[in-house]
Amino acid sequence: MIPSTVQRFQDRVTLTKFKKTYSIIENAIQQMYIIDGYPDNWDNWVSNTAQQRASNFSNKLQKYINHKPSKGLSTSYKNLTSTTNWNPYTSSFYNNSEFALPDGTTIVIKDFRNADYYIQMFFDINGKKAPNRFGYDAFFFYIDKKSGIRTGNVFNAGDKNTCTINNNDSSNGNTCGQWIIKHGNMDYKYRDVRSEW
Repeated sequence: MIPSTVQRFQDRVTLTKFKKTYSIIENAIQQMYIIDGYPDNWDNWVSNTAQQRASNFSNKLQKYINHKPSKGLSTSYKNLTSTTNWNPYTSSFYNNSEFALPDGTTIVIKDFRNADYYIQMFFDINGKKAPNRFGYDAFFFYIDKKSGIRTGNVFNAGDKNTCTINNNDSSNGNTCGQWIIKHGNMDYKYRDVRSEW
């Protein structure tokens, strides 16, 4: 499929907001690590509940981000190929903290503590507004203990099959942020890019 001029313009707007949000979070995490230390060294990090860890991480992170209260998320997200529905408020993903950037981007933080990762994050660059679709306006990230922010979902980071027009799986679209970071475009919306990962 060849994208129209309007689609390319919309993609440029999305790419700009995506890169801005990624940069804001990346810089805030680096500041937080320098000033507050790594979460493993925070009081009660290990013994806290998942909700407490997510809230604690979110509160510390927000000290380094210009933010405002969230107006919430959509209750129906589609995967990249628009074949499945996902409600973050009924999903096990959502038991945690959310806040918004001044431009309306909504950020959700979920605890995912294990040997390698601290936190799973999800953001929607326009909050509740459409299209509410993975790889279009909704993207996954996680915080890795070694190098900070990473694009994708903890379970399928780097999986070329979760950012392709040729897959109807519910997780399709979860790694499209990784494609954007690597290639600087959203070509995955229009053609099969799996051979280019």
